[in-house]
Amino acid sequence: MSIYNRDYMRDSPGGASPGHPSNWSVITKLIVINCLVYLVVLLIDVPPKEPLTDNLSLSLSGLSSLKIWTLFTYQFIHGHLLHIAGNMVGLFFIGRILLQMVSPRQFMEIYFVGALFGGILQLLFNLATGQDGLIMGASGAVMAVLLALATLIPNQSLNFLLFFILPVKMTMRQIATIVIILDVLGFLFSFVAGDGESESREMIAHFAHFGGMLTGWAYIKFWFTKSQSSTSSKSRTEKLKKRFGISRIRAARMSSNSGEKKSHSNTFVSSDVDSILDKINDKGFQSLTKEEQKLLEKSSRKLSKRIDKDQQSQ
Repeated sequence: MSIYNRDYMRDSPGGASPGHPSNWSVITKLIVINCLVYLVVLLIDVPPKEPLTDNLSLSLSGLSSLKIWTLFTYQFIHGHLLHIAGNMVGLFFIGRILLQMVSPRQFMEIYFVGALFGGILQLLFNLATGQDGLIMGASGAVMAVLLALATLIPNQSLNFLLFFILPVKMTMRQIATIVIILDVLGFLFSFVAGDGESESREMIAHFAHFGGMLTGWAYIKFWFTKSQSSTSSKSRTEKLKKRFGISRIRAARMSSNSGEKKSHSNTFVSSDVDSILDKINDKGFQSLTKEEQKLLEKSSRKLSKRIDKDQQSQ
C-alpha cells in the first residue's frame, strides 16, 4: 500500500478540514506561518540590508545583545527556497503520520522543544569552535518530529517517492538511521574541509539537527511513554474498581466505622481487607499481590450477596 493511499495522507489529522483557519491542523498552521514569514522576509530584506534576517536569526552576538527572542524566532527564518521547501515537505509528510499518534499539544511540544534545544546545542558548538554564523530554519524541529515518529513506530514500513521519482520502501528506523548518518557525514566533511571556521551564512547547522533528533527521541522514550503508562494505569484502575467492588467495600467500611449496620459490615470488612484498602490508598492497585486481590474479590462477592439478600427481605 502506498503512503499516499493511507488514511492519514487522505484526510486532515483530527478530522480537521480545509477552509477556515480555525479548522486547520497544527501542521497546516505551522506551514502557513513559515511560508508567510519567508515571503515577508523576501519583500523586506534586500541585500546588503537584511534587518529581519539579522534580528530574528539566532547567533552568539545576538544573544549577547539581549536578543532573547531569537531562540524562538530563528526557526521561522529560512535562507532560500530549497531550505524552506525541504523543511515544509518533511513536516507535511512525516508530521501528518505523527499527529495520528500524539495529541496536537504533544506534537507542538516535540516541535518547539526540538527547535529550542537544537538552537541551544548549535550555539554551544559555535561557542566551542569560535564561530558566530547566523542560525536559522526549522530543521531542528522537523528532525525532532522525524525521530519521535521513528521511536514510536521503528518497524513501520513506508512507501514513498525518493526525489518524487524513485519508489522506495523503508522502515522508519531505516529512514532515521540514514538521516543521522548523512548528517554526521555532512558535519564531518564541512568541519574538516572548512577547518571548523566557516563564516558562511549558508552553513548547515548540523548540531541543531542533532539537538532536534535527541529531543524527539527523548520525548517519546521518557515523557510520552510515561504519560501513556499513566493513562493505561488509570484505565486499569477503573477496571479493577469495577471488578473488586472497591467503592462498595469502602462504603461498608465507613458504615462500620460510624456504627451503622455493623453486623453486615463485619462479615466482609475484616482487618485484612482494611489493610488492603489502606495499601491501595498509599501505593495504588499495582502494589497488590495475587493473594490480596483474591481476598478483595472474595470480600466483594460476599458483600454483593449480602446486599442482594437484604434487598429481597425488605
